[in-house]
Amino acid sequence: MENLADRFARLETIVRGADTFLLGAGEKYTGPIRPVGIVRQTSNDSRPIPKRKDGGLSQDYFVLADKVPHRFTLGDAVDGSETYPTGVVLVPLNDNGDFLDWISQAKTLGSLQAIFWCSDGSIESACAENSGRFTWEVLFKRGSEKPRTERRRAEPFDADEYRKSGWRTAVEKQYTQYERLGLNAHEHITALEVSVAHRARANWWRQRGAQAQGGKNNPLIAELVPFIKTAEENLQQAFAVLSEVDQKAAYDRQLETAGNNVAEEKLLEFIRFTLRDKILIPSEKSDLLDQARDLGVSRERAEELIRDEMVRTASMEAGDTAATVTSPRDPATPVVTGADRPRLVLSQTVLSLGTLRKGQHCVQSFTIDNTGGGVLQGSIDVSHPEWMVVSQREIDPRRHHQEVTVRIDTSRLALGDKYVGMVEVRSNGGRQGVRIDFSIDLEATALSRFRTQLY
Repeated sequence: MENLADRFARLETIVRGADTFLLGAGEKYTGPIRPVGIVRQTSNDSRPIPKRKDGGLSQDYFVLADKVPHRFTLGDAVDGSETYPTGVVLVPLNDNGDFLDWISQAKTLGSLQAIFWCSDGSIESACAENSGRFTWEVLFKRGSEKPRTERRRAEPFDADEYRKSGWRTAVEKQYTQYERLGLNAHEHITALEVSVAHRARANWWRQRGAQAQGGKNNPLIAELVPFIKTAEENLQQAFAVLSEVDQKAAYDRQLETAGNNVAEEKLLEFIRFTLRDKILIPSEKSDLLDQARDLGVSRERAEELIRDEMVRTASMEAGDTAATVTSPRDPATPVVTGADRPRLVLSQTVLSLGTLRKGQHCVQSFTIDNTGGGVLQGSIDVSHPEWMVVSQREIDPRRHHQEVTVRIDTSRLALGDKYVGMVEVRSNGGRQGVRIDFSIDLEATALSRFRTQLY
């Protein structure tokens, strides 16, 4: 019997091969494609699910994407008065676990539906905040070995950890309102959790203020005194923003906009890196679209950025008669034809490193093989030299088999962010790349690992 993880993987493969997505009313859906999981809608009484003609009391859905801006599902109906800025896009499944409306010949997936009532646009909040005659539950979520039917509660306040380094979240400018209260912006948060988180931190700072006024003198109090008023004001502001529905929704939209801008800038870096030889082959475009998906950039927007950058690159080349495809760093790689032609083969094309700690140095490797004839020559480049270093910048022409080491330095990367990089091998036997992806631990867990003893 097919388990949920296998079903999700099978359905995701179909989604990746689809060319057209249609909403229930027949309008084309052009929003993000980020398969998340599988959810179930169950009737709380004897009345069937409205969209089921057979009288069924439950309906499973494939989650095509979460945190989807309403402009992709409501279109012109969006007027800014919506309670929440984002929602969840679902695809109904039949009782066999297949898509209810999939036309394989036309590669069209139809009958998409949207959920608008979830406060943070996630499938957890969609299931936790439902009301009325239906119950919603998460059957499977990407990256989870077990079904996630209950949302995770906020982490309890740890005064000892806060004293050691966590207090900085209340005073330093780079932290969000969520981080100031030790909350996760990507999870459903209730007003009670906001109140509890604020009260614990505000009380901690009031106690430090009382100690300072009482004449207590130690290194911690001496360091904190200049920040007490700022911390209390910042915590109060975070509480006011996150505990009021309209303010929280507006703030979430700001975070989403900022996140979209950052994601597009990261994607542009990859596009420019790929186009630096003024050529874009189909496999490279496919890689760029995969990176866009992982960064949360819609396929339509990614293709627009690629087109714009290709036009810009072509314009620069036309204005520079000295422009050449050959890198000035290296002599042209000789082209070999016939039976003696080398053939470049990499041992792997993806290195997924999972979650790394800030400051951690991670070392991975892949191998280069020449499975053809002749001598394999070429260069090895990285997209982000500020945090990626390879053990060699050239293919060693003396060896048919060689190992290349990639070292990742996370010391200057931002907490909680996701990073994607590329090692590109260009040779007289072909071009291939190794995609590297990872994320940096969020502050909530990083604080417990990188403690600074203050006294």
